Amino acid sequence: EEAMSKRSHTAYSDASLTGREHAVEGFFDQPKHHVPEPGAKRQREESPPESDDEKIVEHHEEEKPDIDRMLEEAEPVEVMDLLQMRRAVAGLERKMHRNQELRVKHGDDPSKFMESEIELFEEINKLQAVATAPDLYVEFVKLNGVGKVVELLDHENVDIALAAVELIHELTDPEALLESEEEEGAKGLVDALAETAALELLVKNLGRLDEAATDQQQGVYNTLAIFENLSELRPQVLEVACERTDLVAWIFRRLGSRQIDQNKVYCSE
Repeated sequence: EEAMSKRSHTAYSDASLTGREHAVEGFFDQPKHHVPEPGAKRQREESPPESDDEKIVEHHEEEKPDIDRMLEEAEPVEVMDLLQMRRAVAGLERKMHRNQELRVKHGDDPSKFMESEIELFEEINKLQAVATAPDLYVEFVKLNGVGKVVELLDHENVDIALAAVELIHELTDPEALLESEEEEGAKGLVDALAETAALELLVKNLGRLDEAATDQQQGVYNTLAIFENLSELRPQVLEVACERTDLVAWIFRRLGSRQIDQNKVYCSE
């Protein structure tokens, strides 16, 4: 009986240990939350192969109609030509002037100038198409398009400022610029941003953004991404940023936050 009791106790202990070991191994095997590197492409997750090749073929055939439908429903990417860009820049200038007039005239009554700000917001978004045509950058700089967009970084309406940040983020995409081999356009764009106080206004704008709001949190991310883009296009710009702005000080203050989120990770990088 004593021997049987010992064997029973040993078996129970082994089973418990095995169960605990399995649980621990299972915990570390679980997929972990991964914060993607800013600007990095999402890697395609590979699923384990099916045992039956016919099931794989059948599975893909079932998915094909959905993919076709998604492609059909996707909005076409607008490609802007020179004439359209000139009209867009002129339209932006008119909307900016109109909005400024109404703000001065009806400063105490936002309802009187709100419609003009909606129109201004739409004009900024129209210029997103310029980012698809780097060959237009030289002319865009000549038309003072960069200067007009930079002015909007200091707009009283945060939504307008965020739209300008997003536009600059798109325009400075190094991947698109390097693939297009438009070196003159890229250089002209970066020089224009440095000469029009864009760096100072971008950092100044960080001070008024509330990351508790999703759109403003994205605005912080886009601002950091702009500096990263510029560092890839022309590394010398970072020296100017450090000399003329409080970017580094802001980054260190942001790292002091106890909460770990995407923007804090970006700051650490």
